[in-house]
Amino acid sequence: MQMSAVETSISNDDFSDIFDIETSSGLSQDCIKRILPICNFNDTTCYSDTSCTVCLQKIKNGQVGRWLPKCKHIFHVECIDGWLMRHPSCPICRTHVS
Repeated sequence: MQMSAVETSISNDDFSDIFDIETSSGLSQDCIKRILPICNFNDTTCYSDTSCTVCLQKIKNGQVGRWLPKCKHIFHVECIDGWLMRHPSCPICRTHVS
């Protein structure tokens, strides 16, 4: 039995996809504040079972949140701001935010 070697070339993007690592840095706090809207949550802005996927807590009436315009996902401000300073993409769908 003879085995043949298959030539492969793996790029940094492949490693990023395979190991779920970001090759770029996150966003600055100024950039986050400038490009991403803040909203006050109430019964009309979120469903009763809406949760922040960063902290896994329910988003409650009266809390301040931030939504990502490209993908429409909603999070607590503190949670998503911390995430975006480390990763420039949505924690749910990985859509780049800027």
